[in-house]
Amino acid sequence: DEMVNRLRKETEAEIAAAAKAIQAATEASSNAGATAIQYVLQNTAVTAAIAGIRTMEQLNAALQAIKADPLTAANIKDIEDWLEEKSDGFFDGKEENILIGASGSFETFYELIHNEPFPEKIKSVEISVHYLFECLDEIITSTQIERDLNEWIIPIRKKMAPIAAVKTRWVLNKLNIKKVYISPCSLKEGALA
Repeated sequence: DEMVNRLRKETEAEIAAAAKAIQAATEASSNAGATAIQYVLQNTAVTAAIAGIRTMEQLNAALQAIKADPLTAANIKDIEDWLEEKSDGFFDGKEENILIGASGSFETFYELIHNEPFPEKIKSVEISVHYLFECLDEIITSTQIERDLNEWIIPIRKKMAPIAAVKTRWVLNKLNIKKVYISPCSLKEGALA
């Protein structure tokens, strides 16, 4: 319990610092949405980190054991049901216009949509929500061989890309997102910037 409490405090502090850094960067670059960023990071991410730090790891480990290739409708429903259960109604009635994805999988989504490397500048990039949904659906229905052959998916993401896509699509739908920006910084890098 002591270790879990320490991890909770560290995670909450990191996310709060990242929210402030990303809000400042967003205001400086005149992108709209600082309120949405602050809301999503401080409320959703902190809640998720505190409520399910071990559970998310357990989910990812269980999902890696899924042998279906591609994911079946039942696999997708299981993931979405798990997300629904763990969010415990947190997203109910909430609607946000903007979501900012922090590097990682979101850079992969950009590269798949544009068939080019993510820009190497420290500035957020807007992507089409419509094309993002198309990309997510393609990832979710892709096979391991298709992902292995896709030059725009880096090796570390090839196995878990469908899971990340299901989670991302679920959040986009739950919050009825209208605009998506991708930050080139991870949460930790954003806090240090």
